[in-house]
Formats: sequence, C-alpha cells, structure tokens
Amino acid sequence: MRRLNSGSHINKIISLLIIICVIYFSYLPFLYIIHFLQIDKKLLWAGIFLSTLFVITIKFLIKKTHSLKLQVVLPFVLYLFFAIYAFSSFALTPNYLNDIFNIRTVAFLNPIFILFALHSRKNKVFIIKLLFLFLFIYFIFFVYRFYRGELSISSDLSQTIFNICGAESAYQNINLYLGLFALFNMTFILLYQYNFLKILSYLMFLGSFIGTFFIGGRASVISLTLILLIVPFVLLRQKINKKHFFFTYFFLLLLTIVFLLLLEPYISESITIKRFMALSVIQVKDIYTDPSNRLFLFTKALELFSLNLKNIVFGAGINFFPVYIGEYHTGMYPHNIILELLAEYGLIGTALFFMPIFYILKLRKDVLGSIVGNSFEERTFFLVALYFWIIHMFTGGLRSSWMLIFFTYILTPYKEENPLVPSQAVCKFTCN
Repeated sequence: MRRLNSGSHINKIISLLIIICVIYFSYLPFLYIIHFLQIDKKLLWAGIFLSTLFVITIKFLIKKTHSLKLQVVLPFVLYLFFAIYAFSSFALTPNYLNDIFNIRTVAFLNPIFILFALHSRKNKVFIIKLLFLFLFIYFIFFVYRFYRGELSISSDLSQTIFNICGAESAYQNINLYLGLFALFNMTFILLYQYNFLKILSYLMFLGSFIGTFFIGGRASVISLTLILLIVPFVLLRQKINKKHFFFTYFFLLLLTIVFLLLLEPYISESITIKRFMALSVIQVKDIYTDPSNRLFLFTKALELFSLNLKNIVFGAGINFFPVYIGEYHTGMYPHNIILELLAEYGLIGTALFFMPIFYILKLRKDVLGSIVGNSFEERTFFLVALYFWIIHMFTGGLRSSWMLIFFTYILTPYKEENPLVPSQAVCKFTCN
C-alpha cells in the first residue's frame, strides 16, 4: 500500500510539472513569481522542462515492467512522420524569415509535449483539479479588478486584469483562460451529480463568461458560445441520465440568456462586442477585408495553397505565408491552423498532421465506446480539446501549438489493452 501511495504521489508531482510546462509561457500570474524571484523567464522554464523530462525518464527506467502498448506509442510515432516531413521541408527551402521558432515547435517541442500528454492520460482527474485551480486564479484577479472599479464595461481599448509588465496587451490570453474556466464550470454543472455545488459553479461560469466581454478577446467567446450551443448534440448519444442532463442544460442556457438580456445595455458597449462589430466594417487592402485582417489572411492562405500543384501537394514552405502577403514577420501567420497547414505544408503535411489525431479518435471509439468518452473526465477533456481547436480556427497557429497538441493527445485512452465493444467499454471504465 505504501508503494502504491508513493507511486501515486510521484505521478501527481509529474502531472503538476507537466501542466506548468504546458501553460508556462501563457500563464500570466507566473510573471509575478518571476518578477519576485528575478529569474530569467526562459531559463526557469528550461529548468522545469528538463526536470520534468528527467523525472519521467528515471521513472520509466526504474520500473520493473513496461506496459507501453502499440496503441499508446502509435500516436507519438505517427506524429513523428509529420515532424520529419516538416523538418525536411524546412531544410530544403529557404529560411524566409530567418526564424527557427516554428520548426523548433513543430519538430522538437511538440513531440515532447505528446509524450507529456501520453504520460498524463492516466491522471486526468487530478489534472482537471490542477487546471481548475490555475484558472480560478484568473477568475479571482478579474473579480478583484472589477470590485476595485479598475475595469470599464464601456472601454474602447482592450483591458488587462494583471498589473505587471508583460501583461498590458494580453487580452486574448486573459479571455482564453476566463473562457476555459467557464467551460470547466459548465462541464461540472452538466456532467457532475453534486447539485448543491452547481449553484456556485453557475455563478463562476456566468462571472467568467461575462468577464470575457470586459477584456476584448473574441476567439474564446466564439469557442465557448459554440460549445455551449452544441454540447447537447455532442453528448446526445452518451450513456447519461438524459432527462437530468437536458433539464440542467436548458435551465443553464435559459438563465444565461436572461442574465445577458438584463445586462445587454452594458454588454453591447463592451470592448469585446465593439471588436465583433468592427468585423462588419469593410475596408480595402488588396482585397475586401476587416480591420482584424482575418478575411484577408484566410483568403490569402487559400490563394497560396491553390497557387500551383507543388503548393497543393507539398506546400509553399514554412514561414513563406508572411512573405507571400508582403509582410516579413512571424505575427502575420494565417490565424487558422488548418489553412496554415494547407498553405505551408500542403496536402501531404496536412494529412500527416491529422493522421495521429484521427487514430486517437478511432481508438476512443473502440476503447471507450465513443469519441466523446464515457466518464466525467474523458468528456471534460474532449470539450477542452474542442475549445482549443475552435480557437485555433480563428487565431491560433503552429508557432505556439504545444497547448493544442497536449490537450489533443491527452485524449488517448488510458486503459488501452484491448479494443472493446461499447457496452464492455462502459462497464470497464465506469465500474472500476
């Protein structure tokens, strides 16, 4: 029993280190710690990152038996085909922007984060608790700034909830985490059974959702809203108490709509809504586009992809898109990860990128009986992965894709010994 508890504690420590590695560069409260310790941000991350790798490696080596199955290793191996393809493409084409960050992420960092995800798949419940705690801190900062009157609902500029250098223009980051916190509370309300806690979860859901309108980021609002609307269809065929689920869902949706209608005079003046409305303002920049350049970027990415047969099959090359549109900095990527794959990696690269993801979804279907999953933690992580994928359709790219990669590959089922028919899978995963 002691040995079992010791192993459990080690797994929790590793999970904590992994989550810190995953969110490190985007988690703004860490800036307070770094500022207090006066340590170089990248150096500290490198130390945590290498320590995590070291602990996982030692743990793997000292185990008497290794239970790694092909079903677990295969997602990692399949991704390596894409990594090798991307590295070969980068080596054979000019370094257009004299920048190696993209290829470093795609070919070197992402495979390690896949290993982190595959190691973490057995600790999903603990990771949900960790993430909830990290996200709750964002919520506390928002409530505190709002209480002090430091946030204006009618601001004409994006706002921040952190008072530290490096967080001034982090509105997308803040909305990402507030939206994710709202999503966690939504899954708790809909999928968990403890009714007395659902009131508190709903208040946090509503507060963080409304908080996104104060800040200015749009992608997380779109993602959260879409998930809120489609979640009944996602879970429609799941083995859940449908009567309880739909009653809770429609009550949640109705109550949220009522609150939004009551607050509509204020929300309609918020910076987030103003930035949404700005999308309808058409201006000319080579083609018709909007102030955020999304229509311009999306159209140009499709144009680059279809420019010739070589681009269609092999892609135009890493970092070529900014050059194609007359910009020469990495910030002008397509802002849609699929269009970026098509434009710069072609059909071959896109197929290689999605091959392991489709395999994971098939494995979930075989093992869990459904790609969504059959437990609270599996369904929660499926919705989290969906949240990140929707965001990456509007603002994300491969340059910093390790969070998307991690939350996608952690969907790999834990108990993968043998494929099960759905009825067996439900018993195996819910009766333990």
